[in-house]
Amino acid sequence: MAHSRFIKDRGLTARMTLVMFLLGALFVALVVTLMYVFEGIALFIGIAGIGIAFYQWWSSDKVAMRAMRAREVTPEEALRHPTWRMGRKITVDSATLANKGLELIEAHFLFDLPYEKIDVVIHPTSIVHGLARFRDGAALAHLGRPDMRVPISYALTYPERAPTPVPQLDLVGTTLEFEAPDLETFPLLRLGREAGARGGTYPCVYNAANEVAVQAFLDGRISFLEIADAVEDALAEADGSPARDLDELTDADAAARRVAASV
Repeated sequence: MAHSRFIKDRGLTARMTLVMFLLGALFVALVVTLMYVFEGIALFIGIAGIGIAFYQWWSSDKVAMRAMRAREVTPEEALRHPTWRMGRKITVDSATLANKGLELIEAHFLFDLPYEKIDVVIHPTSIVHGLARFRDGAALAHLGRPDMRVPISYALTYPERAPTPVPQLDLVGTTLEFEAPDLETFPLLRLGREAGARGGTYPCVYNAANEVAVQAFLDGRISFLEIADAVEDALAEADGSPARDLDELTDADAAARRVAASV
């Protein structure tokens, strides 16, 4: 379904239903903003996603220093998310930026957008959850507190908006700061974009290898930076051929997990 048809149909289409099942703040935000004809979208992430231990030196350290410090990050540090309260796996994905690599791929398919029209930036306060850029130079953003009760409520009550206990966003004192992601220290975002652009079973390999590597990191068997190494090795080993059926897809998944487990 082309994104123009998606926008015109305000009902619960199959694609809209899939967005709601994802129940992500990002995709619910994009559903809200993509009710208009758009030229491209930007996916916003919080620097908070890399943890309090990183956040204090992100803005001041050079890339080389960031990489040195990231090498020493412990699971406990990576799990200290300053703005969101999530499960252990997705919290580590926020720390490595793998979650945004996966969301890049999801947004590509959900909204029929080429990858070059999807951007990711660092946003420390996690206030902007999604933004649509328009061809006239304007942009429409969805702002709110980082609280999953809002997107869950919207998914359950769409197209209405039911009251929630989440306080209203106070714009006084709220800052909206953005910067480019550091793809050298945190290459999983780059690897996610590359896997999506290559297509076939590469996105499956990316996801499977990342799951194995994150668990190995949480178990203390590999370092923080070796998560990306495991994913990169799995992508390099895979042939990435499109799966003709579910069996071939599960075979690609299993092969990627074996490679990642060997790191």
